[in-house]
Amino acid sequence: MTQLSLFDLSMRWNSRRASYRPSQEPIDPSKFSVAPIGDAAARDFVIRHHYSGSYPAAIAAYGLFERTAAFQQELVGVAVFSVPMQPRAAAAYGATPAAKFCELGRFVLKDHVGGNGETFFLSRALRLLAQDKQRADRRPLYDLCLSYSDPMPRTTSAGTLIHAGHIGQIYVAFSSIYVGRGTPRTHWLTRDGSIVSPRALSKLRNGERGAAYAYEFLRSHGAPARALGEPEADYIRRALQEGPFRRMRHNGNHAYVFPCGTHSTRQEIRRRMDKGLPRPTKTDLPMAA
Repeated sequence: MTQLSLFDLSMRWNSRRASYRPSQEPIDPSKFSVAPIGDAAARDFVIRHHYSGSYPAAIAAYGLFERTAAFQQELVGVAVFSVPMQPRAAAAYGATPAAKFCELGRFVLKDHVGGNGETFFLSRALRLLAQDKQRADRRPLYDLCLSYSDPMPRTTSAGTLIHAGHIGQIYVAFSSIYVGRGTPRTHWLTRDGSIVSPRALSKLRNGERGAAYAYEFLRSHGAPARALGEPEADYIRRALQEGPFRRMRHNGNHAYVFPCGTHSTRQEIRRRMDKGLPRPTKTDLPMAA
């Protein structure tokens, strides 16, 4: 039997643990459907299954439903389109400053869904996004969608592997535009392997909306309490040093673009953003088999 590498496999999730299916494994399309779902249902599914244990600032969420019996269906996947983490990210990769874009903030399928269920799900979710989010003239609101793949393995503090790393093979299959890697940086990890969000820390540091949530996140993961009158920046520095957090050097996520406006807009996005960069290969996976 031929042994497949992670490059040939599609990542799946169940209870925040990764597993893999052969990328070319077919599904029966007649058993699956895609539809909008509420934020609460999407949040519950993502937090329960995705390794990050977190939910982004959602713009729209769509569910992959599997028919399990007559008049019965199960939610087996969620795609969340979200507010960009960096407002100028698309322009940095070559889009015009005026281009309206979102991010594929979470894309999670349960572990029994066949390998090519990803392209089935993603194509329909992007189509629904273009229908549901429109400008006054009925054109799609978003010109493009950015998505990132994280190639860096991640473990709990006890050494249990929760994320083996991936390079976005589904996005390659989906004819996306590869636009390179994000900025290398150092992340702080919790004991369970979650990343301490730099954006959340920024909200706490600057007293922005969401600062209270960021503080509770740190406390729930073992950070000390903030002292009376302690400046926010001093507290964050102390919390990360005194709490059970670990540093991880990250070389940057791989970034992909899905043009999703009108036909002419999609052509313009490809002309501006597709620089012909070599796409990642299996050698870009730190734990490639």
